[in-house]
Order: sequence, then structure tokens, then C-alpha cells
Amino acid sequence: MISASHRRPLALPALLSLLILTGCTASKPAAGPAMSTEQATSTEEAMGHVHALAVQDDRIIIATHAGPYELPADGGDVTGPIGGASFDAMGFTIDNGILYGSGHPDAGSPAQFGSPNLGLISSTDQGQSWTTVSLGGETDFHDLTASGGVIYGVDSASGTIKRSDDNGANWIDGATLDVRDLEIDPDDPMRVSATTADGLAVSTDGGLSFAVDDTAPKAFFLTTGPDRTRYTVDVARTLWASTPTGWVAGGTVTGTPAALAVDGERLIVADDAGIRATTDLGATWEVLWQPVAAE
Repeated sequence: MISASHRRPLALPALLSLLILTGCTASKPAAGPAMSTEQATSTEEAMGHVHALAVQDDRIIIATHAGPYELPADGGDVTGPIGGASFDAMGFTIDNGILYGSGHPDAGSPAQFGSPNLGLISSTDQGQSWTTVSLGGETDFHDLTASGGVIYGVDSASGTIKRSDDNGANWIDGATLDVRDLEIDPDDPMRVSATTADGLAVSTDGGLSFAVDDTAPKAFFLTTGPDRTRYTVDVARTLWASTPTGWVAGGTVTGTPAALAVDGERLIVADDAGIRATTDLGATWEVLWQPVAAE
């Protein structure tokens, strides 16, 4: 992990290049509502490294280096880790109500987790308990995306895109790419997109091969809404949305982006200024959570 308190700040392009390699974000706290010292310490540390966002029912699940945390969909206090089982949740996604994760165990992880890598783990009770699905001890997926039982993951050791067609039980090796974010097409699980330094790469053969889409912005993160609109944020912090005629640019993200998710008509963004939501592609923002100000 790279901690902001142990290095000089980087300019945004350099920082984003570093994040593509590490899959971790470094957070600089901003002003926000007061909370107890115990909560501030644990929450601030966890929220300093956000890896993914997902929405389930009336909560936003935040995958962090200290496990999955949760935030009410309308905003409030971040709490966690969910179920009390902490782990470095490098990869995280939800499919058919099942939570999937990957990364590394820590001192608070269940004893049955694989080490040094979690492989693919899952929870069928909203994160209260976790079981190993496959590749326990072997694989650290730095990103996961899933739909209809098809799961894609990026093997951090090799950069290989792996695909499972049976809810994570078995895996097929695909192309090798320097990927920060994967996004499956919910209408065609054999179509998956990857954000890379060369641009948005798209596969139509289940991750076996990719081609760069020259018409798309150079995205850093990618997410898809229920109306199949795709949203990205680029290296200049600009938000983009896909339309039938092409991509449209919107407003900008305040801090260094860490993750995107869609909740109905809202685009939710995690960055080093907190977690916020927008319904107009960044023209206006609703603050859902902010970290406590640094001393």
C-alpha cells in the first residue's frame, strides 16, 4: 500500500498512472462532519483506500483495504467492516444478490480464508459471512465484474483476464492487459470492456482478445446504469456518458477518483473528497459522506 503521509503529493496524471499499476488510492482527508475518535480512526484509514463501489438495496457498499464498509444510500455515517470480517478487498462486485470479493486476508479475516491471496470469495447473506469459491491462496483479483453468473477478474500477478461461466467455480484464461477497471455488458456477458493506458479496450469474445475503441474517452473507471448508459471518468477528472450518437462530456470530479457506481438515476463517485452523487453528470453534486478534516 502507498500512504499519502509517507510520500510527496503527485500531480494527477502521475498519480493516475500509479493507481493503474497498484489498484490502490491514496486519500487526503477533507472537511466533514464530526464523529467519535474510535470511528474516525477506523473509518478514515479504511476510506483512505477505496477500491470499488456497489449498490445493494438501500445501501452503498464500499470495498476498501480494510474490508467492505457500508453507507446509507441517502448519505450519513460509513460503518464497517460489514459482518466484522476485515480483508483487503481489492476486487468486489455484486451479481444476483451475491457479493463477490478478492484480495488479501489480514488479522481480522476468517481463519478459513486462503493466504496470501483470497482467490474468489462470496457472501449470500449481504456480507455477514464469507466462503471461498475458488483459487483460495492462489489468486488476487484486482478487479471483478459479473452478470448472470459470468464473472471476470484481473489476476494481479500476471495481468491475465480470467472468466468464469459458472459463478466462479472454474476459470478460463483470456488476454493479458494492463487494466485498472473491467465492466461486463449486462446484455451480452461475452462483451467486456477494460480501461487501459491506451484507451477503452473492448472484447466481444469473452475476454480472449481486446481492441481499443478510438471513439471513447481515455477512461480510468467505467460503470453501467440500468438504462445501459455507460459512465466513465478520465485522467482529467471529467465525467463522460455514452449516448446513441457517441460520448458526452459532463462536469468534473473534485478529487482523485477511486470508484464509480450507479444507483437508479444517480451516478455515485468516490474520490479523496468523499462520496458524492450527481444526477446531471457532474453539474451539481449531493454530498453523501466526507472524511474528517486532517489535524
